[in-house]
Amino acid sequence: VRGLWIDGRQEVDISWSDRMPENPSRENYNDRAGTFEEEVRGYEVGSRWEVHPFEELTLAAEGEFGRLETAVDEGYNYKGSRREQDTENRSLRAVGGAGYEMFDGRFRVGLEGGFRREELEERFVDSVEETTSRTAEIRVGVEWFVSEQIALRGGYRRLSWDQDLDAPRTLGFGNAGTFGVGYVPVGGLIQLDAAIRVLDFQPDYDGNPRFERSVFGVSLGARFLL
Repeated sequence: VRGLWIDGRQEVDISWSDRMPENPSRENYNDRAGTFEEEVRGYEVGSRWEVHPFEELTLAAEGEFGRLETAVDEGYNYKGSRREQDTENRSLRAVGGAGYEMFDGRFRVGLEGGFRREELEERFVDSVEETTSRTAEIRVGVEWFVSEQIALRGGYRRLSWDQDLDAPRTLGFGNAGTFGVGYVPVGGLIQLDAAIRVLDFQPDYDGNPRFERSVFGVSLGARFLL
């Protein structure tokens, strides 16, 4: 459960007026003034379950529901970056998967799938806009300890994302692959990881390339084991 109140004081240009004798001159000047007030409140609830039918197999599932509301009151005298607006965002997420170990834990494979659904309602002064989006994906990954200290890792991800279920030409599909290596010293205090990731996301229709996305990334990391 969380709550937040924002006092929107921003830099604004203020014109001279006889009713504002504190202005230093008849020329415009810049000062900080309250332009809006915003209240944010919401909550999240979730649960995770894990079972081991036998030592090598792990089955797990988790779910989460959240709700976030914002209320913006626009200032009367000075206009800033926010306008009068209320929003309500509801999200639902569910994931399930399985993992299996072989060769005394030296080889591991995992598979999981899940979806996320978000409903956004934006209430303006003279209109209301509603958007429902949905994401579904399947992920598989493997880890192989080629030695006691070196682990090779690989993964694949298939993604489906619809930005607005009630609008046309908003569905897209993506594929991502990852390959990495880790240095895990036995009894050591530091673990090193490196990975390469490739992502290709394409819309499920022709003629609108702005939803196309290709990503190539390299990551390096270190963890201190205390």
